[in-house]
Amino acid sequence: MPNFRDNNNDGVVDAGDELLISYRRRTLELGPRSSDYGRNWFQFVTGVRGEINDSWNYDLMFSHGESDSSEVRAGYTNLENIEQQINSVAPGVCAGTSDPACVPINFFGGFGSITPAMAAYAQALAIEEKRYIQTIVNANVAGVVDQVRTPWAANGLGLSFGAEYREENGETIPDECLKLAPVSCQGGAGGNVLPIKGGFSATEFYAEGIMPIVDGMTGVESLDLELGFRTANYDPTGVVESWKYGFSYEPIPGLRFRAMQQRAVRAPNVGELASPVVTALDNAAFDPCSVGNPNTIDAALAALCISTGMLAPQVGTVEDIVSGQINVFTGTNLAALPGPEVADTTTVGVVWTPDSLGIPAITRPTMTLDYYNIEINDYIEGPPAQAVLDGCYVLADPAQCANIVRVGGNLTNDGSGVRTLTTNLDYLQAEGVEFGAFFGVDLETAGTLDFSLNVNKYITNEFQPDPLVGVTNCSGVYSVSCGGNFGTPLPEWRFTQRTMWNYGDFQLGYQWRYLGEVTTDDPANTFDAFETIDAYNYIDLMGNWQATDNLRVNAGVRNVFEEEPPVVGGEAGDTGSNNGNTFPSTYDVLGRVFTIGVDVAF
Repeated sequence: MPNFRDNNNDGVVDAGDELLISYRRRTLELGPRSSDYGRNWFQFVTGVRGEINDSWNYDLMFSHGESDSSEVRAGYTNLENIEQQINSVAPGVCAGTSDPACVPINFFGGFGSITPAMAAYAQALAIEEKRYIQTIVNANVAGVVDQVRTPWAANGLGLSFGAEYREENGETIPDECLKLAPVSCQGGAGGNVLPIKGGFSATEFYAEGIMPIVDGMTGVESLDLELGFRTANYDPTGVVESWKYGFSYEPIPGLRFRAMQQRAVRAPNVGELASPVVTALDNAAFDPCSVGNPNTIDAALAALCISTGMLAPQVGTVEDIVSGQINVFTGTNLAALPGPEVADTTTVGVVWTPDSLGIPAITRPTMTLDYYNIEINDYIEGPPAQAVLDGCYVLADPAQCANIVRVGGNLTNDGSGVRTLTTNLDYLQAEGVEFGAFFGVDLETAGTLDFSLNVNKYITNEFQPDPLVGVTNCSGVYSVSCGGNFGTPLPEWRFTQRTMWNYGDFQLGYQWRYLGEVTTDDPANTFDAFETIDAYNYIDLMGNWQATDNLRVNAGVRNVFEEEPPVVGGEAGDTGSNNGNTFPSTYDVLGRVFTIGVDVAF
């Protein structure tokens, strides 16, 4: 009897039982879903620095900061109240409650069938508070070791070393509505939120130095070697080590080549170490065990579907994923805490700063060209829900199948979902080329111009959550999968060009922001109109006036031509990035915005 609640526990369906029905209706009469944020924070920093002798100096620092934030969420349905409103036993009478404010609700009419009185009882407000505390103590000594010097260099080893202690603690405090299992009291808001409280501490020791190898020779204006090492003991994840080495070579004045290899390590943060396991909503595009599978479900796939909790008659008959979302179980697996993630970074580039370009009016020219390759292994995150589904039903991986729990055949009933607990996944990689240019123009009595340009071209931007799961390419792409790991669409090309006119105490200029075209990685399941987002060009204006030595007035207009954001549909990207059928952290959603501010220095 999967679709009935056996109230009298007699094992049969009779008049004393309740039929379980899933309602899907946009309750627009309750008003827009909204979040009202409030934040308070402070930070205290103090320290002392001085000279030990002519070659060495020291720097001691202490920092303490605290932040508090609150979120009030409105516009959502109250699941408990609506159950009473739907289950009316007589006209105007709610079942199971003596609350006189309860008004039976009409879910089956069009917009407006939910009256203001119905809506007032059907709404739920929820409040979530967050607190974070950070304390840092740092001591550093830097100087030059003249005794360590090559025969071809005038200066000795430049050295810096020190120690740091850092302690971080945080907590999340949800109200009773948000804690209500399994999906809070707010319908449509995803899973419930349980209290979080945890922290970590780190004790670190580090040293880095620059060793001049050659300087002042023909063909070798300078050649420097740079080295660095850091060891950190994190409680509770243990000891990690990071390092760097590279060189800088200047064959002639103004032309410098540079290269660096680095190992960086990030230990898990408070949320990754101390989050309770809760039910939430996450994105997925396709359920191979559902009626949405266009292919015949063979015996092998059917067996996999049954192994995750389906009954044989349900295979191929349950509905496909609705609104691009399913239940997931998120949080920290206390039996297998995530370990540190490790990034290996390679950068190679050239900097050219000629004295002039042969044009007297052009001043301070600088051009840079850099190649970068960043690969993060064992990156800390929950796996994408679709990757778990594909790992089970496409790749037949038993470990992935064990993370799928079906109730009533689908993945949206209470108790069902996909386990996406925080863990160490395989790797992320970003590879690209970046070009930068800057120069000034002397306008004589009319002031000066400052011109800058920064261009980025991705060669690779991909991730792989598990060695058995295929690599997902996110360069020039937007999708449900890429959103979860990279957050927003990733154009292959983007640039920012800025020009400022300086005249006395005044500055006036513009900024041109360019975002290249991106396409979906799942055209088969995407409406034609949502398959591509065209390139975007934004123009901003800005200006400032240095009224006095201590007073500066700033003003600006962002998105002057009021470019509208792309509309891509609710299932074109992950919910966290695709908010309101677009990507607000990538594209301007507010239209033309005017700003004005005053900076006062004491």
